[in-house]
Amino acid sequence: MKLPSSKSRTVSDGQRRVTPLIVQTELEQSNNTVTRPKLRVEPESPTCEDPEECMHAFEPIHSNIASVHYNLVEKTQVTSLKTLLKSMIMLKYKREDRCHRYPSLTYEELLEYGETQLRTLVEEAVAFCNDATRSGPLIEKLDEMGRNESVTLSNNSLASGLNSILLDFRERDIGELKRCSDGDLTLYNAGSNMVIDSELLAQVSDNKSKRRPALYESRYEDLLRLTPKVQCTSFEELAGVMATDQPRWSRASRNLESAETTEWSDIVSCIEVEKVQGNGAWHESLRRKWEQHQYAARAFFEDDNVQNLCVGSGVLPFVSEHLSGNNGSTAQRGIKRGRDDENEAGDVSHKKSKATGSAQEHVETSLLGSIHPGRLPTEIQCAFFGLELLRSRWGRTHSVVMLFSDDQFSVRWYDSQGCIRTEAVSLSGEELPLVVATIVLFQRFKTAMRGRAGIDLKATIDGKEVPFDIPQSTRARWALGGRRSVVGVPVPAGTADGKQRSKRGVKGASSTLPEDCPVDLGQYHFKWSWREETRDSEADIVKTARRRSEQYLKEHSTDVTDHLPQIMHDEDFPSLSTGLIRQFAELTSTEVQPRIPSLILSKRLSPLKGLDGYTIIGCIWDILRCIFLLWRLGVAHGDVSLGNIMVSHVLGQPIVLVLNDFDLAALMTPREKSPKKRGFDRAGTKPFMALDLLQSESGSVARLCRHDLESVVWVFPWYCASEYLAIWNDPSPKRVFYAKTAWLLCPEVVPGIPPDYNMLLATSHQILREWLPGRKGSDVFKHQPTQHIPDTLGAERTTTVAGRSDKDYLVIIAEHWPPKSQHITWEWIDWEVIKSDVLPEDVVAGDVED
Repeated sequence: MKLPSSKSRTVSDGQRRVTPLIVQTELEQSNNTVTRPKLRVEPESPTCEDPEECMHAFEPIHSNIASVHYNLVEKTQVTSLKTLLKSMIMLKYKREDRCHRYPSLTYEELLEYGETQLRTLVEEAVAFCNDATRSGPLIEKLDEMGRNESVTLSNNSLASGLNSILLDFRERDIGELKRCSDGDLTLYNAGSNMVIDSELLAQVSDNKSKRRPALYESRYEDLLRLTPKVQCTSFEELAGVMATDQPRWSRASRNLESAETTEWSDIVSCIEVEKVQGNGAWHESLRRKWEQHQYAARAFFEDDNVQNLCVGSGVLPFVSEHLSGNNGSTAQRGIKRGRDDENEAGDVSHKKSKATGSAQEHVETSLLGSIHPGRLPTEIQCAFFGLELLRSRWGRTHSVVMLFSDDQFSVRWYDSQGCIRTEAVSLSGEELPLVVATIVLFQRFKTAMRGRAGIDLKATIDGKEVPFDIPQSTRARWALGGRRSVVGVPVPAGTADGKQRSKRGVKGASSTLPEDCPVDLGQYHFKWSWREETRDSEADIVKTARRRSEQYLKEHSTDVTDHLPQIMHDEDFPSLSTGLIRQFAELTSTEVQPRIPSLILSKRLSPLKGLDGYTIIGCIWDILRCIFLLWRLGVAHGDVSLGNIMVSHVLGQPIVLVLNDFDLAALMTPREKSPKKRGFDRAGTKPFMALDLLQSESGSVARLCRHDLESVVWVFPWYCASEYLAIWNDPSPKRVFYAKTAWLLCPEVVPGIPPDYNMLLATSHQILREWLPGRKGSDVFKHQPTQHIPDTLGAERTTTVAGRSDKDYLVIIAEHWPPKSQHITWEWIDWEVIKSDVLPEDVVAGDVED
């Protein structure tokens, strides 16, 4: 059966007749032109569904805080400070200190190395604390910190105390922990001494940090660069000025006429300071303990025979192939995957924390307290600082934030897998050497352990090796965990700061290409994202889709290949996996999987934005047919959204739509109806997700082709009126489901909408109402999912509701968006791969067996 053609539809004045959507018709007119009224935007103030659990007392909270809160609950793991220090030492060896002339250490050898170096580090910190001359400046400043009522003076004292540790250990050798170069030495500075981009929460809506960190760590050379009027010539001299002449240092660093604004990219790590008990007596206990000079390293290693008391024992989450070394370790797979939203958190109101060990008892009940403008709960504020650091450079791999809460000290490590948080240790007890050891270890970090990927970017284009850079202004998305995609247009190598050499050698912008860049990089698109290690890479999926199209579709392969991205170069970086530090810390498995960064360079495409509704409908069947055939070929996209439908337009040729971004796609054996990959059933971007997937709290709905087709239709209400549908991007899938079903019952009034947008809205609404019908004669919309699978994915799949076929859904779309002749030139709607034709290499083994 063929789809209805455009000839079968009635047209008038060159436009299709559609049932108009509810539209506000009162428009302000001035000088014979129509002025559209200001769009009404829903306030971003959701409330948690269980206020008692989150300690909100039913106060409205900003959506950014809610998203971070949800992610922290789901993606935080807790360990001891000693364990995290050991894991960072092991990671430092892998990324910075290993001598490549010798074979890599096996995991057992690396574990022994970490334990040996940690013991050496702690012993050096104990010797420091027991030496009154060496540690006296630190104790004096910590005592001032505890006594001072002024937050500014307290922070300045803490910064000076920490810098005294850095000064003492600068020239000291500590085992095999290699020191950084003199140019990379760091100092701690009070946040009030620098102008950092930060605003109160109530005054912003673009995810800024809300306020400055109490202290931050920065390269001393950057501090000098940012304060040219401070005439210092050495590391020690600058530290001295910061400690003994704070007024002068503060004036110089905050003088906007002479000093530059500190960027988040200038910051190595952040410190948050919290006074819970006010000016308590902990500083007196600290001094009494210090005066005894009886700190001992053995106190920290007495439990070495007990495996990770903080998080309990258990299997390692995974062992990467590049870590197995010579010991024959193999990867441990099969970790069930939760929702993978790019920049929205999942609905966790009905869930318990996914963190292991002691995380459960701390994470859920301590994140949020009373909310008021300009002040965030400590745990959330630390996460905001971590996010700012993660976003400060496109290749940032992780960030570190430390917390001093009275005399309690703890560390947070943020990356694309979530957060690792240490249990607090006390400054006034036996554990002061652990705090000193932490600061000393951070002093020895180099570029990689400070979170910079340090990758030389290059690609082979048209047979030529082309080095390139990414502009420094390129930022990752605002997300605690997840893919954290970075996209942008590459520039010639050495021009990331925006300056480009002309052929005449003149600095500045130039329309001519540099002599050492053989191609026009402006025609290409760069993407950097953190994919789950168990997922197929985006580039491999696109390549497989092309190969299968040519193999099975033969002369009709262009119906798919013309609508896929053209990838010029791709590369994975498993050595930067987020799972490494968790493996080294022996954290047990969670539902959040390790992630590795992937790089793709492809032909540049344009966004759909700007096309009128009639043009879109004229070519939308490019995408519908491509999705339909991909599923027949065993390629499930899984994340159809407005941003993933792109435009390829060559001058003088018709517009072609391209299905982009296969980050969340899954491969199946051709002829299969649903992917067997765990977690794929709930992937997607909420404003465009099918109602089946949003409604399922347990992820028990099998992912089907019709869900991707439905997502195509949901794209266009958002395209036409996203300002009025902001609730569709709520962190809670449940609320999004109810909001979208409510829209089906009664569409939002949209003022001043152009006729083509009105057509898109109206036809989208009609398609979805026919697609997802309620009871006839009733205004009550009752949605029923078409197919379920049990929560236990190993059980046999069952169909509970007889649904329409994919072909039926396409016919519904065709009634309102008639395809053009080129979309019905062959019986593609009835085509499928013959079972006997399936190649052995296309048989995909999933996590669930039939």
